[in-house]
Amino acid sequence: NNAAADRLPQAIKSYETLQGLRPNASDPFLLKSYYGLGYAFFNTQQYPKAEAQFRQYIEKGGKSDNREHFDEALVRLGDVYFVQKKFTESQNAYQRAISEGGSSVDYAYFRSGVVYNFQNRNSEAIAQLDRLITGYPNSIYFEDALFQKSQINMEEMRYADAVDGFSKLIAARPNSQFVPHALEGRAVANFSRQQYDQTIEDYKRILDRF
Repeated sequence: NNAAADRLPQAIKSYETLQGLRPNASDPFLLKSYYGLGYAFFNTQQYPKAEAQFRQYIEKGGKSDNREHFDEALVRLGDVYFVQKKFTESQNAYQRAISEGGSSVDYAYFRSGVVYNFQNRNSEAIAQLDRLITGYPNSIYFEDALFQKSQINMEEMRYADAVDGFSKLIAARPNSQFVPHALEGRAVANFSRQQYDQTIEDYKRILDRF
């Protein structure tokens, strides 16, 4: 597989050659080429072209071709919309990934929360992140979601909720790359609450550990 081997220019050329031959619309290789070319364009940051290919794959039968690829194509479509600041389309793609109930639901909840945050729809952002936090505690995006939720609570000046979220992250994932940031976030939140002793303790922990 050219794309998997990181020979992306050659992969793109091969897939485009196949599509240029105009095979029958039901040809399974044509369908697979949409997914492969979408990923090749995605990995080379050609996002409008990636968008077109992922849309073709989804709309022309990707679900019956390969369920895992279909789930992946939905969230990658959300990602390419997001990079292009097409937030409504991005949200729609993530919500469809959630409703399809496939292998990327946890990621879709996380990214949906991020999109809502960009749109200043923070109560909806937190609702999406909570779905991930409560429903997928073993997800690789669990700590991302907890940190994002706590950051949103900081933006909203809900400092007690932010402290609670940062504390949960530190307790649940003590070796996470987010821990120093969570300690600092908790320190700032506690400072805003005039909890100065707790603020000092967290800064000491940062200096001791990091």
